[in-house]
Amino acid sequence: MIQIKTPAQIEGVRAACKVVAEVHKRVRSKIEIGMNTYQIDNVVKHSLRELNAKSAFLKYRQGNRVPFPGHSCISINEEVVHGIGRFDRCLKEGDVITIDVGAILNGFYGDAAFTIILGRGDLRAVELVQDTKSALDQAISMSRPGVLLHDISGFIYDYGKSRNYGIITNYYGHGVGLKLHEPPQIPNFRPTPGDLNLVNIRLQPGMTITYEPMYCLGSGETIELADGWSVITKDHSTAAHWEHSILITDKGAEVLTI
Repeated sequence: MIQIKTPAQIEGVRAACKVVAEVHKRVRSKIEIGMNTYQIDNVVKHSLRELNAKSAFLKYRQGNRVPFPGHSCISINEEVVHGIGRFDRCLKEGDVITIDVGAILNGFYGDAAFTIILGRGDLRAVELVQDTKSALDQAISMSRPGVLLHDISGFIYDYGKSRNYGIITNYYGHGVGLKLHEPPQIPNFRPTPGDLNLVNIRLQPGMTITYEPMYCLGSGETIELADGWSVITKDHSTAAHWEHSILITDKGAEVLTI
């Protein structure tokens, strides 16, 4: 069931999302070539602690997987999502790195991800990062009461295809706020009538949701690694992922994680 937030709940979600935005800012200011990804995760850990918040990802359980061991998801190059901070994974010139942060503050949740290139990157990778961000921005600009979510999903898919990217279709945006993952699911493809739980859902004021466009330079097929979490492109092509938590208002969409 989709949760329409009360004014008080919206303020709680907004505060949690501001924590995510501040953590992103701190990570961006510290990340540099030569760091390992465990060090980046530590930046997230200590930033959340200083902001009186907790990681929404640490010890997160999903199905039969082992609990997630990190405070953030740090995914590099062919890694799409759920990368785990490691001492032996060091950043180098041209790496495409996605940082995904979820925060819990006073029982409310915020969630957002960004992708950057360290130093000078390959031109096609630069375009990939920019276009994935553009897909997110345009999806947000389309969002207002009455808009069908499957049209948002369809736009994300069509936009990526128009630029010859592989579309990651097996990981979704979602509701957020009282939990990390709430209904509805928001895929990166246009659902068919067979996807009854995804079709004909209209945006309403008071919804707090995330969009998560994920594109890659290859086919879009993915595989999960032996750690039970890290997801990479099957053909090892570079991937990008952007996400914001947004609030649907009477007038449109408010981005909460900036």
